Amino acid sequence: MERQVTRMTSKGQMTIPASLRKALRIESGDYLAVSREGDRIIVEALATKRSGEGIVHKTAGIWKNRSLDLKDLRHADERRLDR
Repeated sequence: MERQVTRMTSKGQMTIPASLRKALRIESGDYLAVSREGDRIIVEALATKRSGEGIVHKTAGIWKNRSLDLKDLRHADERRLDR
């Protein structure tokens, strides 16, 4: 495993080293998933603009022709709490 060091800014941002971005074909605007496993932070590329793969591209535009109002949001929240 290749290990590189980066530093977090005061805004909580960090730079993914260029060699890793190039190897994973990650570009500005691509989506990344961030999760925690114990004391580790896991960063995974969800999809790239070129790939057309991943959850981001599969779900893009699903709400395009539907507007949500406060009633819809409350209903969704109530369903979530019922689980």
